[in-house]
Amino acid sequence: MTITTQIKRVIFFGTPEFAVPSLQKLAKTRFKPVLVVTQPDKEQGRRLKIIPPPIKVVAEENGIETIQPESLKGDVILGLLSQYDPDIIITVAYGGILPKKILSLPRLGCINLHPSMLPKYRGATPMNQALFEGDTETGVTVFQMEANMDSGPILLQKEFLIEEHDNYTTLSDRLSNEGGELLLDALTLLEKGKITPIEQDHSKATYCYKLKKEDMII
Repeated sequence: MTITTQIKRVIFFGTPEFAVPSLQKLAKTRFKPVLVVTQPDKEQGRRLKIIPPPIKVVAEENGIETIQPESLKGDVILGLLSQYDPDIIITVAYGGILPKKILSLPRLGCINLHPSMLPKYRGATPMNQALFEGDTETGVTVFQMEANMDSGPILLQKEFLIEEHDNYTTLSDRLSNEGGELLLDALTLLEKGKITPIEQDHSKATYCYKLKKEDMII
């Protein structure tokens, strides 16, 4: 017998432009988040103008409450998130590590959208790494989060060709849009009890790192 469970209360963690399509797509469905968590506003440009993260702008446009904690550690943020009684937490390029207490908070756990075919390219810059390595294929993965980085069981994956004309911008645009659709598919299948998490082959895991200024020199 298939067990169904409704997903009514979603909390979304995300920050940069890559996360925008996911939030926009969720906001148009019954999975519209009850809360968005994003990084604090930052100074940018020569005039050090305070700029909000792209996700904050989208959340406000869709009437979604937003918080921007300096840290996810401690009982204060945990207590605040607990008040929303989330069924699930979704993270897309949030830019920070979720503590174990937050990971265990939602009834259905936490899921993440990652722009690679895990276990390949775990870490912060998988799209850059795929381009640096001259890969001809990449993809997006929705997986269950656990304490170790990008190592949780896979829910859904979708593979894509890297075209000769692709650069970071074109690849990011495509994967962010397709990833948003994959997230919706994962949520629908989770509700219907028609998705089986698959453990990653950890022996095949590879990693990428945060880029430094010198990495931008070609």
